[in-house]
Order: sequence, then structure tokens, then C-alpha cells
Amino acid sequence: MLRKSRSTDNNIAESTQIQAEEVLKRFVEGNTPTAVFWDQYLQNETIQNIIEKDPLLPKTHLKLYRNVYLYNINVDKLSHRAEVFRVISNHFLRHGLSVSPRNADHDLLRFIIGIQPPYVDIEDEKFIKSILESVPQGLKENEIRKWCKGIIEERFTYETKPPRWLQSPEWPIRNLVPLRFLYQDVYPEKYMKNTDIPVIHYYFCEPISGEIFIVEQFS
Repeated sequence: MLRKSRSTDNNIAESTQIQAEEVLKRFVEGNTPTAVFWDQYLQNETIQNIIEKDPLLPKTHLKLYRNVYLYNINVDKLSHRAEVFRVISNHFLRHGLSVSPRNADHDLLRFIIGIQPPYVDIEDEKFIKSILESVPQGLKENEIRKWCKGIIEERFTYETKPPRWLQSPEWPIRNLVPLRFLYQDVYPEKYMKNTDIPVIHYYFCEPISGEIFIVEQFS
């Protein structure tokens, strides 16, 4: 029976490691879309070990990385894709490795955060892209931000004052149109009988039909 030598095994392991590191680098430098990279990550144990068993990662973070940062990822959400980039790029920063970090999802999320008011947290990428597609030609970068910020403030309307969210903003958007905010409960109500879980209801209406939508948040 032929047996592989230990040196052969080492060579294979080293080659696998190099290939995995190259996949990580291509992603961090913007050469692989986040959704494609995420599939590679989930299917490649070597890549997972490089990130999750990083000796420079604080021990208190190990469980957190596995349970929160990396395994609750939904690549349909922009904020989740940006989080993947943040986690992977931090690996290169910790090790002082030479890369030129670049990621379209991360850049788009930063752009959105910079133009939305504090009572709005836009998750609808189609809505944002519809605004970006309507930007007047010839504007400089700072002018584009200012123009988009004005459009956001103009479209997220309210009766007297914006919502005071208990948690992260959840302003509903339907068919690329933000609903109009009407009002919210003045005081928290009980969520259900025999519980002490406070709940606030936020009332919105569809601008054309007048249909009422209710968002619930719990303290």
C-alpha cells in the first residue's frame, strides 16, 4: 500500500492555506462580491479557521464571532454584507497584512448612514438605488450627498414630529414609497396579559390608499 509522506501532507495543507488566504484577500480588495465570497466562506473550512481561530483574536470574542458576527448572516441585507467585510478586513488589520480594502456594500452602507436622519434606518436597497438613479448629472460627490439627503428628508414625512423609536428605526417602505408617520403610543402598553414587557405602537399610513400600518417595538 502506498502512503503519502508527511512532507506531502504538509505541502497540501500549505497549498490549501495559501489558496484560502488568496480568497480572503480577493474579497477584501473588492474583487469578489460579498454574496459570492460568503458562499465560499461557508463551504471552506480552511477559510473559516483562518478567521475564527485567529490567534490574535481576543478570546472573549471567539464565541461572539461564531454566534453573532458570522453565522447569523443574511446576504440579502446590505448591513449584513457590510458586516462580513468588516469582520474579514479586521483580520488583515490585526495581522498588519498589506491590502487595499474596498467593498461596494460597505461604501453604500456608509453613504446611506451619512444621508439619512436619525429616525430612519433604510434597509430597502431598491429604494436607495431608485434615488441614486435620479441624481442630476454633473454633481460633485458632496453635492450628490446633499441632494440625496434632501430627497430622503422630503420623502419620509410625518404629521407633527418623527417617531421616537424604542429600538432601531423600522420606518416601513411600500413599493419604493415610505409610509407617512401619523403618531405613536404616548405610554407603553403591556404586550400581553400577565407580562411586564412594554410595547409601543407606531402608526403609519399609505399616502394614496390611506391604509394604516402598525409597527410594534418592545422595550
